[in-house]
Amino acid sequence: MKLSQWAKKQGISYRTALRWFHGGTLPVEAEQVSTGTIIVKVETVLADKKTALLLGFLHRIRNRISILRSFVLLNLPSKEIIV
Repeated sequence: MKLSQWAKKQGISYRTALRWFHGGTLPVEAEQVSTGTIIVKVETVLADKKTALLLGFLHRIRNRISILRSFVLLNLPSKEIIV
């Protein structure tokens, strides 16, 4: 996938993505081919999406545990817990 396509899907400008690429801070693997085109490796993009989904799921679980822990510490009856 071209860097410009990747940037558009991420909701960032091409210039920002290009700056990240040249600065070495692009969050995905990419390489510049002999024509000058920068190619983002699709496998990395798919892995990043799966990682983001997993992290979001774990964050929700952590929040629920935190809420439940708060109710327990406050000694509220469990029937009042809505998560």
